[in-house]
Amino acid sequence: MFTKNQKLSASLALLFILILVSGCELYRDFTTYFNTYYNAKTLFERTEEEILKQKKDPFQFREDAQGGKSIFPTSQTQQFSGETRNRNQFSNQQFGSQSSSQFGTGNLSSGNISQDLTKVIEKCSKILQYEKESSFFPDALFMTGKALYYQQEYSKAQRKFMELAGLKNSKYSLINKLWLAKTNLQLREFDEGLRLIEEVKKEAIEKEEDEIFNEASITKISFLIFREQYVQAINECQDFLKNSNDDEMKALVANQMGIIYLKINDDKNALEAFSSVLKYEPTFDVELKARLQLAKLLKKLNRVDESEEELTNMSNQGKFKNNLDEIYNELSDIYFEKGKYERAIDMLKFVDSTYKQLPTSGIACMKLGKLYEKGIQDYDSAHKYYNKAASSLAPRELKLEAGGKVKNFDRYFFLKKELTELNTQFKYLQNLKLFIQDSLDYAIAEKEYLDENKKMLEASSNQNNENAQAQEILRQQQQQQLQIQQQKLLLELNKNKNNEPIPLKVLIALGKAKKPERPTADSTSIKTSIAANLFNQGSLFYSEIEQYDSALVYFNKIMKDYSDKPIVPQTLFAMATYYETTNDTIKADSLYKIIVEKFPKDKLYEPAAIKLGIITKDSKKKEDVSSDPASLPFQKAEELYYQNKYQEAIDSFKVLANKFPKSRFGAKSLYYIGMIYEENFKNYDSAAVAYGILAKNFALEPLAKNAIAKYDEYQKEKERIKNEEEKKKAEELKKKEEEDKKKLEKEKPVENNTIKVEDNKTINDSLKDDLIPRNKKSYLERLKADTDSLKKKFINNEISDTLKSKINPIKKDSSKTKSPIPE
Repeated sequence: MFTKNQKLSASLALLFILILVSGCELYRDFTTYFNTYYNAKTLFERTEEEILKQKKDPFQFREDAQGGKSIFPTSQTQQFSGETRNRNQFSNQQFGSQSSSQFGTGNLSSGNISQDLTKVIEKCSKILQYEKESSFFPDALFMTGKALYYQQEYSKAQRKFMELAGLKNSKYSLINKLWLAKTNLQLREFDEGLRLIEEVKKEAIEKEEDEIFNEASITKISFLIFREQYVQAINECQDFLKNSNDDEMKALVANQMGIIYLKINDDKNALEAFSSVLKYEPTFDVELKARLQLAKLLKKLNRVDESEEELTNMSNQGKFKNNLDEIYNELSDIYFEKGKYERAIDMLKFVDSTYKQLPTSGIACMKLGKLYEKGIQDYDSAHKYYNKAASSLAPRELKLEAGGKVKNFDRYFFLKKELTELNTQFKYLQNLKLFIQDSLDYAIAEKEYLDENKKMLEASSNQNNENAQAQEILRQQQQQQLQIQQQKLLLELNKNKNNEPIPLKVLIALGKAKKPERPTADSTSIKTSIAANLFNQGSLFYSEIEQYDSALVYFNKIMKDYSDKPIVPQTLFAMATYYETTNDTIKADSLYKIIVEKFPKDKLYEPAAIKLGIITKDSKKKEDVSSDPASLPFQKAEELYYQNKYQEAIDSFKVLANKFPKSRFGAKSLYYIGMIYEENFKNYDSAAVAYGILAKNFALEPLAKNAIAKYDEYQKEKERIKNEEEKKKAEELKKKEEEDKKKLEKEKPVENNTIKVEDNKTINDSLKDDLIPRNKKSYLERLKADTDSLKKKFINNEISDTLKSKINPIKKDSSKTKSPIPE
């Protein structure tokens, strides 16, 4: 038997032998693992987990990088289950706080995903650069490729995946091919990407790699949805349901298949797909969405009772207690459709009060607004809830719709208030005693209101009059009491469902009563304003609020009580339009006939006549054309244009423009002239002339607007070219002057101001620089050559005015020699 010390010695010897055998390779792997790989792997796994949590739609093909959002899921448990996702978030926060100091990776929940991915790439690059013989080299290569993919650096990622494929590492053979396929799809190399996807799916089935098969299928479905190839996407979903062994993923894909059927308006198959989700093992989120969609479809397909039963069952199940907002929003629609308004209102108010910080609260307010508007026709409550929806967290489209509703009801309440005031004014005109009585009543009620407030304030002020601070506190308390009193009065007013008389002093307290004013207009003006107000309210109900019967009530009131007012033709036309929408053509035609017979000069005469078939649009057009003597020659000129006889057309149009300068056909002729010159002859100057005349003489014609724009553009361009040419000429002239000046200053200047030569000529100072003679003969030869040169330049206008002024001719009093430069 060996002793303990002998066993220890043998173990150490064996370890020493193993180290000698494995040598540097084992040491390299050991140091690489603890120094670089372990940290990189830990950081990448945690970062990827965070990326997958941020994934909102597992079938989204492209998303913003935003610090590294993933394009496709790798774990259905993390990706598709709301409950699991929440649990993972909680556990990750705990794990992160524990491990941040240990591994130096920081808090990954901070949102710096892109920075973390960059750190992973940097750490892995050290292995790729210095540890090529390490067994961790393929791992580092794969992590680098995925990190680059998450950063949407697809070309770089592709190179890493291809490099890994070249190593022929069996561990990464299949999964690397999948990521290479994804990268090809993102790089729009669709054929190659889809080919690799199919290879991955086939191999994954053979090797029973379920997760890789799932991910490859999701990738292809996502791509087909992105390309809007919905039929192919459905086929891929069906293929997945046949071959996958993962019931959780099957539920996810079945739900997505239902969504695709909805996109192509195949409600029947969509219903079947959502129903099939429950046959598998869906996550909580998938089950919730599928069942809600199922209930919506049942209602859409007029199976309302089944829809109500499905939603009621969901609301009674404890697992959906946190999702009652979505369930009640859908269930309230069914109660609204069935006329069970109170039950619908209770549910929606529950959602509004309980889920204020969620978009579903805004959706509930919008539904409440519609219910009060369309169902109960309580416009005050409708206005209130539309206002809440417009400022809520509801989707943008819903908020915009709510904002439009608020504007409509603002307009309605304004018109309603205006009508009340007009009616009151008319009553006061008819009965002055009524105005006096109302003024007295208002004064008495106002005094009662003020006296009551005064007593209340005095009672509270007598309790404490010690100092200024106490007085300020007292004043604030009094203000609060008044506000509370007003709120109580307003609440009582809203509860007054029996329309019982409300005391005037209460209305004054709430600011809902106005002091009577003596009328300033006559009865005719007031009645005209009332008729216009009624028409505006009717139009609002017809076109915006879409309560057609209410609109008809207002129109009928105008015809009954204000049939002599100017608004009558418009009212008749609006009523006729209403009856047309209800297919009552007999009533509609009778109203159009009244307009034609009684209002021949009104602007609505022609539209009414066209409705009755008395005139047609074509005949009206011919009548307009034939009434102008320029019409026939214009038609002939226009025919020449359409026959591509452009010059003949221009000649004809010019005659028309000159002969009929005030006719609209003259304006059209000028426009044709400009258009032909511009588009057919490319003669922009002539086109600009025609457009300029048109803009000047026919500025109010619709055609002139386009011509004015073109003419202004032409003038600006012309001015620009002119400025550029002038600038260019100025630069060339300046350059020429500088060159001439340099030429004249080449030689050293002579000390004396003048130089005497044999023939007693005097040379100007500007030529002295060139006159430094070594002997008289050479000097005279050079002088003659210079003067001849200057003479040629002067004749050819090559010398600038500045330079000419500097060249003084030789004095005329020399009788022997003439000046070389002619005067």
